[in-house]
Amino acid sequence: MTSPAPRPRPGGRSGRVRRAVHEACLALLEQRGIRDLTVPEIAARAGVHATSIYRRWGSVERIVVEALLERSEERLPVPDTGSLVEDLTRFAAEVIAYVHDPMAATLMRTLAATADDPSLERARREFWESRTVAAGVMVSRAVARGEVPADTDAARVLETLIAPIHFRLLLSHGPLDDALPARLAQAAVAAVDSAGAPLD
Repeated sequence: MTSPAPRPRPGGRSGRVRRAVHEACLALLEQRGIRDLTVPEIAARAGVHATSIYRRWGSVERIVVEALLERSEERLPVPDTGSLVEDLTRFAAEVIAYVHDPMAATLMRTLAATADDPSLERARREFWESRTVAAGVMVSRAVARGEVPADTDAARVLETLIAPIHFRLLLSHGPLDDALPARLAQAAVAAVDSAGAPLD
């Protein structure tokens, strides 16, 4: 089985402009973060007119969300193994591999720097909602297969799976060993009660 098909992306000149703008945005984010990042700055680095960027994206926040989502889709494909536990195990392993990428540090800094700015908070929320929907396909498939009840909370399953990784990475500095993904996957599935609702 394969992961869901990626979102269609424009080709030709439009595709080249999109890639150049995304690459410029990500490079600038990695250098100094999202605060004070401007469309003219992205345009200059990408070799694109700022008016074209405003017309297509409208704001820096929109560019950031789109660029980060695309990078996450590339680095964190959604598995489709035919088993929820195995899907979650593979996804957790992908996340662990990803958090060691320099761009992952950029992503976490960017999304953590949004608490006091409404526009950045919207960007953060949109990013996580989009990733939750994409990864939640694993739970939807499991529901269709009868592995978990229909009212299983996909967001809670994913939080249970991913939160310990970030806790170890940022706070406890515990090991992210090879056995961890399977343990987290089993815990995430076990966190759903017999009625399918998340345990409180």
